[in-house]
Amino acid sequence: TPGCTKEAEDFKNKLDEIKDFAFIIGISPDSIKSHINFHAKHNLNFYLMSDTEKKILKEFDAYGEKKMFGKTKIGVIRSTYIISPQGKILKKYTNVRVKGHAEKIIEDIINHKNQKKE
Repeated sequence: TPGCTKEAEDFKNKLDEIKDFAFIIGISPDSIKSHINFHAKHNLNFYLMSDTEKKILKEFDAYGEKKMFGKTKIGVIRSTYIISPQGKILKKYTNVRVKGHAEKIIEDIINHKNQKKE
């Protein structure tokens, strides 16, 4: 979708700011082939994961009922998680709006990293 493309481009362009202490994985129910094509087309510098059975998406409450243009439907709920190296969820963002989202995530990761230094 245009939103996915914009979000991927934003994270690609911001990755240098956090690459030394975080990495990004984008997950969607699209096929491996579509991920390979999308990754190459947009020259992404982070991982994409295919979850065609939606197991991971459901586990993280990122797939289910959502409202779109006033109608309820089932689909991917744009979400972001900051997860520690130990597997602890540090922060969860749901129903994400693409504009400014990458910047907010980067800011939160940097703030978390700086808090750990203190």
